[in-house]
Amino acid sequence: NRTDVGKEATITYEAVYGYDGEQFSGTIILNDTVTKHVIGKYGYKVASIIDPKYDLKTFTTNEIFLIFDKINEKIDFETLIPGTVKVIVKLWFEYDDAPVEDATVKINGLLAKHLKDGVYESVLNSWMPYLNIDVDIERVGFKSISEKSVIFSLGNILSEVSVIILVLIGGLRLNAKRAEKKRLSLIHI
Repeated sequence: NRTDVGKEATITYEAVYGYDGEQFSGTIILNDTVTKHVIGKYGYKVASIIDPKYDLKTFTTNEIFLIFDKINEKIDFETLIPGTVKVIVKLWFEYDDAPVEDATVKINGLLAKHLKDGVYESVLNSWMPYLNIDVDIERVGFKSISEKSVIFSLGNILSEVSVIILVLIGGLRLNAKRAEKKRLSLIHI
């Protein structure tokens, strides 16, 4: 189990009396606090009990481990293909670099596709030279992450510049042909 560093971990327990299996109605005290401000793996077990019913002091307990962690993200863009912008989001846990496989990633409000190894992807269609990108990341037990970027679509810019260059070349050729016709007509006079 992983919990966002700085948040209170939720620990549930089931306790019964050994004699008859009846539910324990007292209080348990854990060996450590359930909020940690340093990333790491922490072990929890029952340190003591308060039993108002029978005043028992002896108990057995198991130990569980929780990781207080943080999610890291890296956002990349592929902008070479005209008309599309690919947004790639990679997520991993800081504690052990394990990929985050169960996050919800939205890019400009649309659910991104989970590929594998903590990689999420979305392809946006746009012919604009630049695009505003909003990435929202959510995972149960962790605070939401929002990143905003403005990216320039190199494919769109190059295609627009190519069209302008082609129009200019066409215009120059047309002017050259007109100038040549005019020059030839002056020669024949």
